[in-house]
Amino acid sequence: MQQETSNNAPVVEVDFAQHPTALKLLQRCQDFLAVVENLTPGKHLEAYLNTNYGPGHPIYEDLGSLTRQEATRFFSITAVYVDSREEFSGQHHSHPYGEINCVQGAGWTSPVPGTHHYPQFRGGRLVSLFFLPAGRISYVANPDDPQPASL
Repeated sequence: MQQETSNNAPVVEVDFAQHPTALKLLQRCQDFLAVVENLTPGKHLEAYLNTNYGPGHPIYEDLGSLTRQEATRFFSITAVYVDSREEFSGQHHSHPYGEINCVQGAGWTSPVPGTHHYPQFRGGRLVSLFFLPAGRISYVANPDDPQPASL
């Protein structure tokens, strides 16, 4: 029986035999999650990870090399799941090269290069993939700056 998501979209499973890098990335993420699953985020965890799992550690090095792949055309890809009853507003930022967003249930958005915003979400659940050309994002954007003309 085929699984479906809450919006009746079929769940697609990755064929790891055809995509061994995806399997390696999943395994390394599982290794990392086994380390942090019962730890609380914050400065203490940050120091712990940098001391024990920082540059030079196999988990750190593998996560870096497995995500910088020609197969992604050197886009950064961020997966986000939000479940909030209240309004959520993230940190204001801009996209020097634009962005492409696959928002499950709502469709695609693709703001032009130079656009800036507070990412916002108003109640319910959201799954989204953000594709950033060359991984470019800037947190020095000014909310009062004009938006670029849309192409």
